[in-house]
Amino acid sequence: MLEVRQPKLLTFTTVLVLNAFGLLAFMPVLLSFAIASVLPIGLITVAIPSLALGLATFFLPLVFGNPYVQRLGRKLPRTGAAEDFLVQLTCRPRRTAGLRGVLEDADDLGWLGVKGPQLEFCGDSISLKIPQASIRAVKRQSIGWRGLFLTHRTMVRVEGLSGIETVEFTERASWLVPQSRRIGMRLQKALEPLKPQG
Repeated sequence: MLEVRQPKLLTFTTVLVLNAFGLLAFMPVLLSFAIASVLPIGLITVAIPSLALGLATFFLPLVFGNPYVQRLGRKLPRTGAAEDFLVQLTCRPRRTAGLRGVLEDADDLGWLGVKGPQLEFCGDSISLKIPQASIRAVKRQSIGWRGLFLTHRTMVRVEGLSGIETVEFTERASWLVPQSRRIGMRLQKALEPLKPQG
């Protein structure tokens, strides 16, 4: 079952706010390069930008705007599952296009849970109920360059869902990369029982 509504929270303004987090994180990195450029060449000119880049990488989920996503998540209904995960949903093919689709790789934000033999997603503009019989594959994969190959998403290949071939879920409740990886592993483990047998 797929239900689509007009977004109330994940609007173009929200997408701009989420992108602003990335710009704010880039400022200390830019400043570190500016400081290093006026210092005599040496160990310190390498150490300062490296430290700034390392910190920005460690706080990558914060750079993605996860604190703001958590605030939005408190306004959304939960699935009622034993364990809910605050996630972004990306559909393939994408449901959003244009500038918004370029600036934000999420089609929606919401809560994901497993209730009995089905996956449920309660989002801002999309609600999904996918029975186990419609799930063809569940796999964990890197989100690529956007996450510097450090963070992951869970891809679920589905059948019979109004033209959608796969849905991808990326956790959005963390502030640090290690925390993101732990939550991602718990999410993957929660979806394991829905994997097709054989």
